[in-house]
Amino acid sequence: MSADAKVWADDTGWWNGIHDGECRSSIRTHDAYALSHVLADIERCMHRQLRWEIFQFSNGPGLRGYET
Repeated sequence: MSADAKVWADDTGWWNGIHDGECRSSIRTHDAYALSHVLADIERCMHRQLRWEIFQFSNGPGLRGYET
């Protein structure tokens, strides 16, 4: 099963997100609560709550989101 969204932190500490939602612009933020903001923005764009799972990408840990 492929993920509907992916979120990861890059080498500079910025959280990044990509998804299959209507507004496909890249989401980047860098504050202390950035991860929760990225997840909320992605779910708002996709018009649904996702089930998030921790995933080890080749460049470090992140999250994959699946439609519930």
